[in-house]
Amino acid sequence: MYFLFSAHLHVTQTCIVDDGVIYSSIQVGAFNGDTFLEFIEGLLEEMNPYPAARSVLVMDNCSIHHVDGVRAICEEKYVTAPFDSPATKSY
Repeated sequence: MYFLFSAHLHVTQTCIVDDGVIYSSIQVGAFNGDTFLEFIEGLLEEMNPYPAARSVLVMDNCSIHHVDGVRAICEEKYVTAPFDSPATKSY
């Protein structure tokens, strides 16, 4: 989502589950690899080890979702992130 307040672009990333929003981040300007990793780290604090509820993280093939460190952070928290799923792999 993109919101324009004054002359500054505000960008939000939000994680939505079946019972509502569990984590959201808003910043001025676009997200980059470092700020996306910060978002993932904060999100994982709200998630649980697999196979508990809120233990599977699904992302599309947006290039920022493939920055170095995303898989390692997820695996460290025992959260499943199906990066190699045939349904999502495009290259």
